[in-house]
Amino acid sequence: MYLATVIDIASRRVVGWATADHLRTELVADALQQAWRNRPPRSR
Repeated sequence: MYLATVIDIASRRVVGWATADHLRTELVADALQQAWRNRPPRSR
């Protein structure tokens, strides 16, 4: 089992994560998509 996490650099919180039985690009892409949904970037 593999785990990919996305950590917010400012708050140091996990904002996205994904697990899979493989170590392919889709694993990281899923974690990034979840992070985007949970904490989208603020517009300036």
